[in-house]
Amino acid sequence: MGDTTKGTTWPSGAAAPLGHLRVVEGALGIAGGYAGKLFADAGAEVIKVEPEGGDPLRRWSATGAELGSADGALFQHLAAGKRSVVGAVGDPGVEDLLASADLFIDGGEVDVEAVRSRHPHLVVLTVTPYGRTGPYASRPATEFTVQAECGSLAARGAPERPPVQAGGRIAEWAGGLYGAPAALAAIGEARRTGEGAVIDASWVEAMTLSTNLFADPMFSIMGMVPPMVPRNVETPSIHPTADGWVGFNTNGPNHAEAFLRLIERPELIDDGFVNAAQRMADRATFESWVNEWTSVRTTAEVLDAAAALRVPAARVNDARTILDEEQLVARDFFRPSANGDFRAPSPHYLFDGERPPTGRPVPGVGADDGAVADRDRPEPTEPDGPARLPLEGLKVLDVTFWWAGPSNTQLLGALGADVVHVESIAHPDPMRYAAAVMFLDRERWWELSSFYLTINTDKRGITLDLGDPEGVALAERLIEWADVVVENYTPRVMPKFGLGWDVVHALNPRAIMVRMPAFGLDGPWAERLGFAQNMEQMSGMATVTGHPDAEPLVPRGPCDPLGGAHAAFATLAALARREQTGEGLLVEVPLIEGALNLTAEQVVEYTSNGGLLGREGNRSPHCAPQGIYPGADHGRSDTPGGEDWVAVSVATDEQWSTLCRLIGRDDWATDAALATLAGRRARHDELDEGLRAWIETRPSAVAVDELVAAGVPAATLADPRSVHTHPHLVDRGFIETVPHVTQGSLELFSMPFRMSGVGHWITRPAPTMGEHNSEILGGLLGLDDAELGRLTEAGVIGDRPAGT
Repeated sequence: MGDTTKGTTWPSGAAAPLGHLRVVEGALGIAGGYAGKLFADAGAEVIKVEPEGGDPLRRWSATGAELGSADGALFQHLAAGKRSVVGAVGDPGVEDLLASADLFIDGGEVDVEAVRSRHPHLVVLTVTPYGRTGPYASRPATEFTVQAECGSLAARGAPERPPVQAGGRIAEWAGGLYGAPAALAAIGEARRTGEGAVIDASWVEAMTLSTNLFADPMFSIMGMVPPMVPRNVETPSIHPTADGWVGFNTNGPNHAEAFLRLIERPELIDDGFVNAAQRMADRATFESWVNEWTSVRTTAEVLDAAAALRVPAARVNDARTILDEEQLVARDFFRPSANGDFRAPSPHYLFDGERPPTGRPVPGVGADDGAVADRDRPEPTEPDGPARLPLEGLKVLDVTFWWAGPSNTQLLGALGADVVHVESIAHPDPMRYAAAVMFLDRERWWELSSFYLTINTDKRGITLDLGDPEGVALAERLIEWADVVVENYTPRVMPKFGLGWDVVHALNPRAIMVRMPAFGLDGPWAERLGFAQNMEQMSGMATVTGHPDAEPLVPRGPCDPLGGAHAAFATLAALARREQTGEGLLVEVPLIEGALNLTAEQVVEYTSNGGLLGREGNRSPHCAPQGIYPGADHGRSDTPGGEDWVAVSVATDEQWSTLCRLIGRDDWATDAALATLAGRRARHDELDEGLRAWIETRPSAVAVDELVAAGVPAATLADPRSVHTHPHLVDRGFIETVPHVTQGSLELFSMPFRMSGVGHWITRPAPTMGEHNSEILGGLLGLDDAELGRLTEAGVIGDRPAGT
């Protein structure tokens, strides 16, 4: 019998939230490995099933370090705390494990329906590039072609340069991350009914939701798709300092005005540069003004000045500099790996101020063969009704704004929770104004933000002025109703309202409070403002994104929705802890710490072998050749944006041989120096020239059809402004038609996973401002019409922003 004690308790003696679960991880690589890591960090017993030679990730180093007999640092990080057995689905020993498991994680290697037919109790999470269904399901794919298909690649970078990928294999991490909370929710329902489910998560949907910036519904509301290229860069964003790079963001006009004062150009306020469109129109001139100010100051000087004016800002880190970030040092975030060979990020959350413990060192391949303890699954409880969404009956009070917090509660709502979103007429959710200011001449313009409309589906909405004692008193009654209270202000705000954790816990001892500050509840940066762009700058995402001869670029978006998915997993793990103790708890999920879990490869690689990852444009450490190449229609006026690109990404030696045959390059095929990834990377310029010459004779769609038919990963670059027409996303049901108050209907993104028995995820559109005041404050809390009218007259509640 093997050691079964890992994860049963935390250092304080508290119960591991998922210590009652067994997970069998059959997936190879990052996506399934990260999903399994999330379960292992929370105490689940995770058993990794590997082929005879082990997961190929064991032999991987992004910088090409010599590993000898050791496992690569990324594999060690992802597999810490797990067990290893050798085998395959169908082997008697593996079938016995599945019979005793709650969850099986697959990476597309097995027939999951056959697994479910033999083990109907089992929840199966499968994470693949395009998902298990749809016209592209069997296409050869890499991270790069997935970014092309979802519109992310075409949207990134300066319009005068070719589009550029987001570095760091974000789509793979995102696919596994999004699948994990869906799987955890489904396990709870499976234990209730005895009937499992299949969760079909895809990288392409995760990346579409995380990085597309909802351009598609925005232009639908506008009633047009503009003819220019679909990409631009934010300004200000990343700028040189005397000793490195610094990143800013100015999501709101207050941030933009403060930024202009920061760079000592207050006269630009009256010249219209508070407006993002004005800054974009004069980008070169504006950036020269910014660079003139930043380049003669150290990064520390810039950050101190920005903090004084509450301008969101961060150092642009690589793996060396992130290790000495004062906020992360103060919070002891980077910890020695299980075997002490390198440093790695801590798990992304804390329960009652305590982090999950470090898992055991990584086992050798098959180290646990025959040593996994027998386990009886608990009998299902008596179902109290028909099949339902996994989180039906869960009550969530959503005091969040912008994107990260609402993404958490949106995911919970899609899975069945009753989510009540709170804002005020004096301070509406600022995301209502994102992409809506261009509609100021329209009726109810504040209801036209494509961001707000997409990330607040499956919620009811009320308004409450939390600066008013009557608003606070009503919020307290809703806290007594709720199972979960979620907020993502800076740490001082909720206590200032009189609604800190001490008050929440006193009002409702079973309530879980989820706090999602940018940088954490303590430490020198606790009260600093931070948004997704700052997380991308600080975490290392930007340092691996962009052209090598230019400034780093933010990937634009992923840290918010992926922060929400991280928080959703932590919320569900906290609910599992509450089932064991009967007590609520405080859950802390800093946005930066989730981001750093997604960029873990940079730190583990650097601290294990000194290798630094940087910007490679559209190239990759694990694929070569890889890039975008103009098709025959590139530059034509009748082509959207005048661009016609083909993305190609060769991931294996077999794909390389196939490519050589397809394009008639026998000289490449017989060149021994090109037979390996390292050899092809060394001669990438030459390979780019040859591929370009072949592709530019064909329209992109024709070239992609030939490449894909031959088994080579390739894709056209989808336009993010019309991705709702993508045949694969439509077929998968990722695009859902949702009622809209002024448009009639909109095509919106739903969840980046399918689930057996669930036909669609969006059951109600995003609420209009105060739409459910009567239903919640009247029907739930019992206020009569006269009282609701008085509160409206006093401005405590309402259905339109104050002053409109």
